[in-house]
Amino acid sequence: SSDGSYDKALKFLYEKGLTSATKRMDRETNQGVIYSYVHSNRIGVLVELNCETDFVSRNVEFVELAKELCVQIVLNDPKYIDETDLSEDEKKDAKNLVLLKQAFYKETSITVEDHIKQHIAKFGENIKVSRFYKMILGQ
Repeated sequence: SSDGSYDKALKFLYEKGLTSATKRMDRETNQGVIYSYVHSNRIGVLVELNCETDFVSRNVEFVELAKELCVQIVLNDPKYIDETDLSEDEKKDAKNLVLLKQAFYKETSITVEDHIKQHIAKFGENIKVSRFYKMILGQ
């Protein structure tokens, strides 16, 4: 119960949305987009962002999420999508090396994973970053 407090009610609804998003995270994601972003003609990023239906993959906000993930990768240079790929030595630096654990560049109080979960809650579909590739001119 929110005891009549707007802030408490908002927090409750936010958490409820993320909880329902977590329940969707094991559903198959066979649709989506491959988004390309080139920064200053020097850094290029490709991201494969998947969802459950073609309908969501064509949504402007879904495509915008793919672009935001590309910018996140340009700005913060993650090495992995999630923690499962980390070696024991790398685990202590997960918030820098893992895309999903990084602070989201537009709203640093949340992680990239939380930002994706907000979209999962909004669309009612699982959304997953399947892979990304970053190229830097001359490297």
